[in-house]
Amino acid sequence: MVENKLGIRNYSKLQMIEKELVSTKIKLLDEQVTFNMETLNLEFLIKLHYFLFGDIYFQKDLEIRTITDLEYKKLNKLFELLVQMGLEGIDIKYKSLEIILKKIWELQLFGDGNTRTVLAFLKLYIKYYNLPLEFDFDVDIKSSEKIFVLRKCQQK
Repeated sequence: MVENKLGIRNYSKLQMIEKELVSTKIKLLDEQVTFNMETLNLEFLIKLHYFLFGDIYFQKDLEIRTITDLEYKKLNKLFELLVQMGLEGIDIKYKSLEIILKKIWELQLFGDGNTRTVLAFLKLYIKYYNLPLEFDFDVDIKSSEKIFVLRKCQQK
């Protein structure tokens, strides 16, 4: 079991508390917390991941896995495409957004919390670019444990 700042030794209890804390932080993304979305990159995702899980786990346990230069370049290209699509606004290609976010998710940058971090990123992305998409984050963050499913998004 990963060491945690809360000193919890019971794994199922830790999972329950983690789920509640992360869920609360994701709700805060709507109301009080803002991130600088002007620069989308790996560091942005790391910052978001730390925001979600940093009160529970120590920094050493929140590190991203080692990625290759090729993966790093691929990730930067995906972020460039997301910025371009966000700036296009209402003309956004819904299927393209799904493909890009799924590719980011598939990189499995974070050992734990990868899906929740990518879905929280999606939430910020939709809000920042005021995109015509709706997504039930409370339901989908809890249910999307094995596969990232953007297709549950609906255009407004």
